[in-house]
This record gives sequence, C-alpha cells and structure tokens, in this order.
Amino acid sequence: MFHLANVPIIMHFVLELMAISSFFRQPGLQLHDPNPSREAVLVCHSYAGTLLTLNVICGMYMLLEGVGRFGPIGTALAWSLSTYHIFPMFRAWDRLQRRAAGGNYTSEYDIGGGPKGNFRGHLLLFVSLVSAGIFGLLRAD
Repeated sequence: MFHLANVPIIMHFVLELMAISSFFRQPGLQLHDPNPSREAVLVCHSYAGTLLTLNVICGMYMLLEGVGRFGPIGTALAWSLSTYHIFPMFRAWDRLQRRAAGGNYTSEYDIGGGPKGNFRGHLLLFVSLVSAGIFGLLRAD
C-alpha cells in the first residue's frame, strides 16, 4: 500500500511522462509553431531532459524509499516539485490572458485541454504537492 502523502508525487511522475513525450517528440505543438527553428526544438528537447531528470528522481524516491511511508525525503521532494509547477502555471495564465485580449494569439494546438486545462492540471499538482509538503513539516520530529 502507499502513504496518502505520496499520491501527489505519483501523480507528478505519471503526468510528467506525457509532458516529456510531448516536448521531445512534438516540440512544434508546444511552441505553437508547425516549423520551429532548430534552436527552439533543441530548447524543447533540453526541457524534456529536465522533466525526465525530475521523473528519475521521483522514480528513485519511490524505488528506494518506498511509497508506504512519507518522511523527510518525501517532504523535500514534494516542496521541490511544487516550485516547478509555478512556472507552467504562469505560462498557461499568460496564454489565457493573450487569448482573452483578442490579440493575434491563436493556436490550433490545444494539448492537455489548452491553457485552461494546463493551468488547472498544474494548479492541482501544485496544491497537492504543497499539501504533502505541509504534512511532512507538521509531522517532523
């Protein structure tokens, strides 16, 4: 069985697999450009590598620490992962604002529910990871 405070870390691990795949295999979708520059593609690939690194850390945590307990390492991981999710929320919020302003921002690519779905998903992960982090701090001896 698993400790409830590990659920956000497990959710992060599973959901980020999709993001890793998208940033690596379909950078044009992420960039909203069917013909992105080579440099932009390499930046997306680099970002996919960063996300993969986070997932390796999550996987190692689950493998080495187990998901049946939640201690100081789980607390540190939850806080660290929560900070990551601030930045994709900012990106999604910016995209929502540009759409609302009616400027020239449009996209035929609405991965993961578009900016609204992305914002909600990252907000859910952020709140759940912060909650796990708070739980870990409150139960620290």
